[in-house]
Amino acid sequence: MPVEYSGAYLQKFFGQHYGRINPARIYVHDSGMADFDFGKDRLEVQGIESFAGLVEWYVGYKLNRGWVSAELEKSEIQQHQVIRWLKSRIAHGTAQQGSAVKTFIGADICYRFLGYHLALISEHANLSRKLIERLKLPDSFQAARFEVSIAAAMITAGFELEYKPEKGPGKHPEFIATDLETGLKYAVEAKTKRRDGVLGFSNPKDDQQSLTVGARRLLRDAVEKDTDLPLIAFVDLNLPDKMPGPESLILRQLDDATKTLDKSYWEQGDFPCIGGFFFNDSTAYYSEEKIDLSEKYAWVYKFTYDNRHKINPHDIFLRIEEGFKKSARIPDINWKIKHSN
Repeated sequence: MPVEYSGAYLQKFFGQHYGRINPARIYVHDSGMADFDFGKDRLEVQGIESFAGLVEWYVGYKLNRGWVSAELEKSEIQQHQVIRWLKSRIAHGTAQQGSAVKTFIGADICYRFLGYHLALISEHANLSRKLIERLKLPDSFQAARFEVSIAAAMITAGFELEYKPEKGPGKHPEFIATDLETGLKYAVEAKTKRRDGVLGFSNPKDDQQSLTVGARRLLRDAVEKDTDLPLIAFVDLNLPDKMPGPESLILRQLDDATKTLDKSYWEQGDFPCIGGFFFNDSTAYYSEEKIDLSEKYAWVYKFTYDNRHKINPHDIFLRIEEGFKKSARIPDINWKIKHSN
């Protein structure tokens, strides 16, 4: 008889530790075969012993096994960033499908969380084929990966996501997020900074100047959409810096960028953006290095604006900030141990 890992136990376990999210339904058989559901995905896997291993496996499934095989046949310089992470994990002996690995390299963190965040979206929203295709294209991978991270954080913060078809002229937000507590809807926009030598991007014209924050232009691009709904902007800095100190130059530049944003395009009191987050995850810079999990490789900096919607986003943003933290915790469930007891 299969053992089912779902129902009230997992609902409470996931809810308390990982945000207000639906747990996947998992059935483990005596043979070692596991059946699991992520949203519309109904799958069978063999030889995977934990939830962490499951989401690692899910990366290849969602991106397509045939695509993975084709990428592995390419020369190293032509291979996609996801494949480079996978090969790094194999070379360092950390690609063990969710076994109790105590030492991680940056590639482990990047690869696992891509799988986990894709699983979260699959379970709670309609993971669009277009987003998957953008993940597979080197030129759009970084931006698509950031959108996946934002969506996961919003889900764990208690929002329901809706991806709108991009019809008609003009620019469209990444998705619409409905607050499950209040029913209010928000437009979500994301921008990311490319930097040489990381996340598959290479630009021979890039130099050390690229490691300046560059927040002002990113912020302007993120908030320029004149959405009918209240707009929340997310800006990915993509810097190698871990959590900066309170007096750091980075934080001063971010504060200056938010305070000096040019709003002359809008009439007084007509600004559509209620605020947002600068986000930085430096893990990709350490893909070949051991990661100290006690250090803060990822961090956020939130900002707010007076806006036409008369919304004070303080409480909402606290929840989203907590959502980022919770979406960075992969559920610690090892069903081989529990199933054998």
